[in-house]
Amino acid sequence: MLDAEGTEVASYRTVKEAGALLLSVSDLVDGEVYTLEVGGTQVATATAGEYDGGDFAGPPR
Repeated sequence: MLDAEGTEVASYRTVKEAGALLLSVSDLVDGEVYTLEVGGTQVATATAGEYDGGDFAGPPR
């Protein structure tokens, strides 16, 4: 995860393939935009402190 200046603020390597990621890092600043990269490719951006919808019900059955 990178901050707006491109500085890495968090890094995690999964053991298995993941369909979702929940991240809690004390260094995140409320209202700041962060970029998630996987294998060096940008896959998402998120604003700290915002919830953009979604469903926490789990995977489809």
